[in-house]
Amino acid sequence: SFWVSGAIIGACVDGIGDPKGRPVPKRIFNEKYGQRASGWGKKNITEYSAEVIQKGLFPLHTATDFRAGVVNWDADRLKKRWNENTGFHFHDFFGDLSLLRKKYESSPEPVDNVDKKALSSIHDDLDLLVRCVMDIPDSPKHKNRLMSGGYDAIIGAKPIYFVDEAYRTKKSKGLLEMVKKEMITFAPHYLQEYFVEKLK
Repeated sequence: SFWVSGAIIGACVDGIGDPKGRPVPKRIFNEKYGQRASGWGKKNITEYSAEVIQKGLFPLHTATDFRAGVVNWDADRLKKRWNENTGFHFHDFFGDLSLLRKKYESSPEPVDNVDKKALSSIHDDLDLLVRCVMDIPDSPKHKNRLMSGGYDAIIGAKPIYFVDEAYRTKKSKGLLEMVKKEMITFAPHYLQEYFVEKLK
């Protein structure tokens, strides 16, 4: 029942990809184990040797590399802005907001009476979700912020699920309808918390 999202089975990652022509990175324990050593892309794409960068054949990832945020981008992306995303962690898909509430009710740190609470009052992440869907400005109370420009403003790798514009549009419309109903059901909360002109 280990629930920490960082857990990953190494055998699911090790061996993925074609190792032909790719260097094996040195690591901090006996050069074989643990995180990558300096010079092997541990935190900065420029750490790789000129030969590796020129060929564009970077080392394959292990589960440790994914967890540590190792930077591996192909040669074309070296010319552009990069970030430390090496993969995407998806979890807690939901078909409706009652299932989403159930997640918070049954999590290791459960929230009581989720059916009687507005979504945005259950967790800061859910408040951010409502604000994003309804195009409501950020809350000064929260650390996480919306990114202006939406999907097209994202620089770097993107989850393949969202590359399909038709899929994104369909899912966005479905989520918008869910959140509109949510805001009507819990109107007193949202009228107090936001300036909800979107409902008019």
